[in-house]
Amino acid sequence: MSGRSIVIALVSLCLAAAAGSVWYRRQSQPRYVQDLADEALRPQAFAGLLRANGLWGLAQEAVHDPARHGASSPYLRARDASGRVWHVVQASVASKEAVRAASFVFDDSGKLAHVAEKSRAILLDGGGGIAALVRTLNDGGAAVHSVETIGLELREALRVRGSFRLETSAGFVEAGAWELVSPDSATGTVDAAESADPAVFRYDKAAACFRGPAGGPGAAWWVDQEHSGSYCR
Repeated sequence: MSGRSIVIALVSLCLAAAAGSVWYRRQSQPRYVQDLADEALRPQAFAGLLRANGLWGLAQEAVHDPARHGASSPYLRARDASGRVWHVVQASVASKEAVRAASFVFDDSGKLAHVAEKSRAILLDGGGGIAALVRTLNDGGAAVHSVETIGLELREALRVRGSFRLETSAGFVEAGAWELVSPDSATGTVDAAESADPAVFRYDKAAACFRGPAGGPGAAWWVDQEHSGSYCR
């Protein structure tokens, strides 16, 4: 065999091996998705899904976080308004600066759809499986709570300043129960006073929006309607 033939043969073998590796990872994705429901298998399934999506570096930095943080869940099988299924895995991502909390959202085929840092997953509607990612933001020197509904597009549905409660499948949750950034870490306090009877917001599945009182700058809560794409009274 000539030198040229040997090179061609080696290149062909490398291409075939690479194609086989991609095929194997894609074939493994449905099994990894199924394994997410098993608490014992979830860490390996999560790492396998990252590798199957070609994220080898991230698979070295991100690990599944099995702990419960307030009202959040380490894993959720959710549905959006159209009925499409999503899988949300809570993880910790290590970097040179710090370890960050993050939520990884996969579709039912195992394709990674979203990564949301400093967020937690909460089930809003147990029957329908409607879920959201919640997080605390520093907005203009004040701590505000943001709720993003899980779906094909991860969009901010509700942003509220101050004291309020969110109705979930497990009951009413105080905003501070999922807080990831302490209000006094950079701002001193939230810009609205605490209330003994805070406003309640609930997800209306039929209307696909959050319902609750709007409040105002002088009240104990205030809906930032500019950043609340799925808010209705």
